Amino acid sequence: MIYAFTRNPEIKCIGNIFGPSNLRDWDWYSSFNIFLNRKISDVLTEYVGKPWDTIAYREVSPFWKIDSKSTPTITFHGSLDPIVPVYQSRYLHGKLQILGVKNELHEYPTFHGFDQGQTDDAMRKMIDFMKRTLN
Repeated sequence: MIYAFTRNPEIKCIGNIFGPSNLRDWDWYSSFNIFLNRKISDVLTEYVGKPWDTIAYREVSPFWKIDSKSTPTITFHGSLDPIVPVYQSRYLHGKLQILGVKNELHEYPTFHGFDQGQTDDAMRKMIDFMKRTLN
C-alpha cells in the first residue's frame, strides 16, 4: 500500500489482505505477539530499520499518506486476527471514506489467513472491485 500511495501513480487499484496501515501505532508496536513469539517492536524495527521513531514510522504508514486522490483500495481482514489488529483496516477504511476515496472493507470471522471458501469469496470480491474501478 505504501508504494502505491506514495511512489507509483500507475497503480490503479490496491488489494490489501490483512496488511497493517498504521505502523505508528504505539499500542501495537509495544505489544508481544504470542503467535509470532516475538515483540511486535522487533518485527517493525526490522521492517523500518530503526526502533520507535514517530516520524519514521509515520513515513512508512499508508494511513498517514492517503488523501482525496489516493488509489482505490479494497481491504480484507480477519476479525480475529492476532497479528495485525483488525482496527488497522477499519481506521484505513474510515479515513478513505471521509476523503471520498473509492474503497471497500470486508471482514471475515478468521485469524491471520483465510480458509478456501473465504479465499474464493475474497478473490471474487477483489476481481469485481477492480473491474468496476478500472472500467
